[in-house]
Amino acid sequence: MRLVFVNQLSYVVGIFMGIFAVAMTIPALIDFSLGLPQATAFSHSIIIITIAAGFMVTANRPAGDVQLRNHQAFLLTTLVWSVLCVISALPFYFSGCTPTFIDALFEATSGLTTTGATVIRDLSYASPGTYVWRAMLQWFGGIGIIVMALTVLPMLRVGGVLLYRNEFSDRSEKFLPRLSHVASHLLGIYTSLTFCCACGYYFAGMPLLETVCHSLATVSTGGFSVHNESFRFYQNPVIESISIVFMILGGGSLVLQARAFRGDFSVLRDQQIRGYAKVLFFLVCVAAVPSLYQKDSTIGGGISTLFQLVSMLTTTGYVGTDYESWGGFMKALVWLVMIIGGCTGSTSGSIKIFRYQIIWEHVKGYMRQIIYPRAVVSPKFNGRTIDPAILMSVITFLAAFILIILVATLSVTLAGVDLLTALSGALASVTNVGPGFGGVGPSGNYADLPLYAKVAYSACMLLGRLEFLTIVILLTPAFWEN
Repeated sequence: MRLVFVNQLSYVVGIFMGIFAVAMTIPALIDFSLGLPQATAFSHSIIIITIAAGFMVTANRPAGDVQLRNHQAFLLTTLVWSVLCVISALPFYFSGCTPTFIDALFEATSGLTTTGATVIRDLSYASPGTYVWRAMLQWFGGIGIIVMALTVLPMLRVGGVLLYRNEFSDRSEKFLPRLSHVASHLLGIYTSLTFCCACGYYFAGMPLLETVCHSLATVSTGGFSVHNESFRFYQNPVIESISIVFMILGGGSLVLQARAFRGDFSVLRDQQIRGYAKVLFFLVCVAAVPSLYQKDSTIGGGISTLFQLVSMLTTTGYVGTDYESWGGFMKALVWLVMIIGGCTGSTSGSIKIFRYQIIWEHVKGYMRQIIYPRAVVSPKFNGRTIDPAILMSVITFLAAFILIILVATLSVTLAGVDLLTALSGALASVTNVGPGFGGVGPSGNYADLPLYAKVAYSACMLLGRLEFLTIVILLTPAFWEN
């Protein structure tokens, strides 16, 4: 039975590799049409991936249906993401865009996990195909891989529903009877948002190539830019305003947006959406008080501040201003929004508002129990009693979140990195934000870090994207005994 599962595992991974090989032809054709040598790097990568994927698919073609158990779905999810990070790094390494394969792996992992941290020192020397490939990785990482899992795996009858639950941690009910319909609606919403964002950027004056790359990175809340200065390059309040809108949408629940698109506006009463709106309203109020962040009292200054705060809240990671030059309150606020994140079922990372609301409901219930000892207290979320198992999962998640950041920070400082850079880098990697403070702040990137630190942060990005337990459970002996 284990051999059958291994064959099925190789077969599914091979399919995903083949899909990425096909996707890689787009940046390859762009560079080839421009006569750039980077086209060779893409073509070599496509050949290697195609041969490997072809062997894995043909040698492990299933003889019948196989149903995955929960722990097997964890393994499949983790393995698919890990393998895709490795093969996505090949063009960066073969083109010389990154000096070592570790750097290339960091860049690819940052893209697929929608982190937006980069080790490329000067983006002006990268090819257009490289720009597009980085943006495509973030687009796939935001929702594309999830949609592929929902579309491909059900056809293979190997546990698409389990992967749906692993990816969408809010355990949202399926709003359509068939999982393939859910996938198609999510893809439709995601693609529509990307197209509308691209139109907005283009009509605001952004060149076509930059429009495509930034729209893919914005809706996926990824944050890769084609400029070293990120959005500071434009100094354009209109472009920043458009980005704010689509970062907010990307950070909202795509499941609920799909339901709203089908005419179900009851989602506006969703407790998580209302909490998300309250946080955004607070950030708007902060951005409206110039004395908190800078002396610039113009509307453009307020938009730039709001842009930066929304970028960090949704874990997009675009840089629109030097937030390290802000006062103590504003810098503390940046740290705070980094660990808040957007909604579950969205493309954003970090802890997410849903978990804070679960904790708060139980805190209110505990205080009420103290005041009224004989009262029967049942914390509720969206009008439903919260299952104790959900509270336990939230507490476990928060404990893992803190522990991994502490371990990553301490391990990176052993490599000679200063404490501020190590801590903010670990936090920015685990939350999938990208930029942090110190050496990895708005004026720097991750290029100068030791290779060991890049490996550690790559692991943090993957852990954060898969929400820790999906990977951590694989490290427990009980998992393999079962």
